[in-house]
Amino acid sequence: EIDAHKVARPEVIEGMVQLIKDQGLVALIRGDAQMALDINADGVLTHSLEEMKAARALLAEDKIVGMTCPFDRDLAAQALEAGADYVLFNDPAAPTMPNVGFFNWWSTLTDVPAVAQGASTNDNASVFVKAGATFLDCSDYVWNHADGIKQGVVNMLYAIDLAAEKATLN
Repeated sequence: EIDAHKVARPEVIEGMVQLIKDQGLVALIRGDAQMALDINADGVLTHSLEEMKAARALLAEDKIVGMTCPFDRDLAAQALEAGADYVLFNDPAAPTMPNVGFFNWWSTLTDVPAVAQGASTNDNASVFVKAGATFLDCSDYVWNHADGIKQGVVNMLYAIDLAAEKATLN
């Protein structure tokens, strides 16, 4: 995910998108559906229901349109009804720990992917995996790991694999 508002030159963003796609990964633009369209990104992460609806109307059906959403069941259901391909749940007032129970509710409502944004670590990853979060935003843990980024990634992948294995055994 590339925050278009933090990179001043569109040609830099276009180069980043191409590099990401060349590696077989998905390139999403944060908050700018028109830019996502113009540079052929894989999709966009929007910040409101209105922005998400506009992006869904602008972008082709094969493009990914996601929306950030607080832990609000009504707004989440509206995003789902409006065609969100995924929803990133967060609580700006309490960014340290995502609402685990919310992911239980979401995973019983739909198969649309849910991202847990907050303080995901290898110690609490299993809680979110078991609760139904599809993706974890563990960027703070990985980028600030005392033993380096690589060790942070290894730790998170191991914790997620263990949680997924236990979930399938139960």
